[in-house]
Amino acid sequence: MARGIKFFHYFVEGQNEKTILSSIKGHYIRSGKVSVLNVLQRPIPSAQLMTLGEKTCVILVFDTDVLDSKQIACLVQNIKQLEKSQKVTEILLIPQIKNFQDELVFATSIKSATDFTKSNSTKDFKTDFNCEKDIIAKLKKENFDITKFWARSSSELDELLKKTGFSSKKLRKPEDNDKILKLYPGK
Repeated sequence: MARGIKFFHYFVEGQNEKTILSSIKGHYIRSGKVSVLNVLQRPIPSAQLMTLGEKTCVILVFDTDVLDSKQIACLVQNIKQLEKSQKVTEILLIPQIKNFQDELVFATSIKSATDFTKSNSTKDFKTDFNCEKDIIAKLKKENFDITKFWARSSSELDELLKKTGFSSKKLRKPEDNDKILKLYPGK
């Protein structure tokens, strides 16, 4: 594990991300605690930061389909707050291009997210996905490729962050995410 990381804590945008993380951690990605919190819209509560273990890597997972300066400002504030914490050793940003459904399609052989759950609509997909019993088996059936999942970067996000003039010592480069976070079965 990179730089003495002991714990992983994921802050994810919604229940679908929590469901997939709960299913794939330990199989495809490192195990850790998962909290639902849209880091583009809400600050991370100080009380929640106090519950982090020493040498924690914090992973922020969020959609990029609608990014604006207000959301970027909230993200930057959250990163600054994490950076101040002595318990946080590294921060990873996982921008979903454009959203969870698009990431699932990109990393599997399905043509539409609704194909994964046989849902009638995108709205139904969100509920149906959270009710899936064996996501790992279904991912394997749909040729899930962990090297493609959450592996893309967002030039729009990069530009918006650059405009703020923000920099962070604990924020890792996107190309480092895979080395720190992902597990590759069979290797």
